[in-house]
Amino acid sequence: MNLEPQNEVTSLVATRPDGSPLERRTNLRPKKPFSGRLVLDGFVIDANTRFSDIRAHADPSRRLRCGLRDCSHPAGALNDSAMISLRLTGTRDTERVYELVIGE
Repeated sequence: MNLEPQNEVTSLVATRPDGSPLERRTNLRPKKPFSGRLVLDGFVIDANTRFSDIRAHADPSRRLRCGLRDCSHPAGALNDSAMISLRLTGTRDTERVYELVIGE
């Protein structure tokens, strides 16, 4: 949904003991933020949506919840066999969504 800030450490060029550079892995990270819209229970989710808004508009049976002190990875139920997992831009429920995953 959103891009993470560039990590300075991962952008450094690593070298072998003999000084030759290591080959970089293929960068699979998104190149731009999600430009579309997802709809969950009639509520539109885009790159600017905050988790607190998603939770307020989602069906209560989804049981969207955070940890006791940290809301960086909330989760809930999509249906009887699938889960919704999110990763937020910070630790509060008012943060925006980095990623939304639907899986078993």
